[in-house]
Amino acid sequence: QLGGDMFGYHWLDRTHLALYLLDVSGHGVSSSLLAVSAGNVLSGRSLADTDFKDPGQVVARLNDVFQMERQDGRYFTIWYGVFHKTSRT
Repeated sequence: QLGGDMFGYHWLDRTHLALYLLDVSGHGVSSSLLAVSAGNVLSGRSLADTDFKDPGQVVARLNDVFQMERQDGRYFTIWYGVFHKTSRT
């Protein structure tokens, strides 16, 4: 069975680590593909005019790009955070 859950992380630079956990509504291939698409957008940093060190900006842009109406009514919830290695915040 396929699901639409995903956990990912990657370094934005030497001191900032992005972490995210997302859950797409439903199950099956369509949910899995949406999860992979969103994950690829995050890991590839392919949201235009977005500071990936700013979680609020990232989730706002994801909301702009992944509208339910264009995803067959599918949506996802996400937690996105950035760890700053030097300050440990």
